Amino acid sequence: TGVSQATGMRLERVNGIHEAVWGLAFLVGPAFGAGLIATIGVESAFWAMAVAFIASAVLLAFVHVPGAGRPHYDNRPYFWAGTVDGLRLVFSDAPLRTVVLLSTGVVGLAYPVIGIVLPVIYQGNDDPVGLGAVVMAFSFGGVIGALLYSSFGHQTHPRGTFAVSLWGAALSLVVFAIWPETGVMMAAGFAGGILLGPMNPIINLALQRRTPEHMRGRALGVVTALAYGIYPIGYAVAGLVVETYSVETALAAFALGSVALALAASVAPALKRLDEEPLEVSVGAPV
Repeated sequence: TGVSQATGMRLERVNGIHEAVWGLAFLVGPAFGAGLIATIGVESAFWAMAVAFIASAVLLAFVHVPGAGRPHYDNRPYFWAGTVDGLRLVFSDAPLRTVVLLSTGVVGLAYPVIGIVLPVIYQGNDDPVGLGAVVMAFSFGGVIGALLYSSFGHQTHPRGTFAVSLWGAALSLVVFAIWPETGVMMAAGFAGGILLGPMNPIINLALQRRTPEHMRGRALGVVTALAYGIYPIGYAVAGLVVETYSVETALAAFALGSVALALAASVAPALKRLDEEPLEVSVGAPV
């Protein structure tokens, strides 16, 4: 919200640009890494990445954001107390709870397909270029979707846009399961990425509208922890299904799961309140 207040831009625009930049990093990063490996080798590429991380940390140390300094010791919660406050804040608010759980489910279904199932397919076909093309098409679609939301998000209803974004993930996974050909999956990934692009900006918008500013970091920490926590679970399940059954079974199972999430988002009554803009949020009180 600080950027929005400082620049006069709408929250939808700020959130959309943030997501587009994030997605662009995922789009450019793999290509840059592949270029390093091809030119200087794997070991040197790892060293280059390590230096890049260090340089990023050093540069970030010189960035000063008003109001973003370390709070006074007396105002800092203990780790577990802060975690509990964040959990209580997120899960006591029905719209926020629903958005977080559904989006976490999408992460747990879509990314294991991209990170586990598709590599198995393309490794068997000895076609790493095809895998890269599908992943880049999905990422590029996500960047475009986020930029479209940054321009037109203020004209849409968050609830409807969020439901459409989940249908975007479902579209991609269903097509992957039915027709796992590179060209088709590139098209489906690109289209699904465009539709899915607004999901994270809407999550941020919900946090900004439905949490008090002094508690927002704890709520955001919970949301981030859930998203990163579901990764290894989804990856483990995907690997187990592929090993126990088949790639086709894994694709079908994850596609059905994504359709179920999209259906839930379409009918969840709590999401109707995403279109509201609460004037006051009290910690621990159901709203």
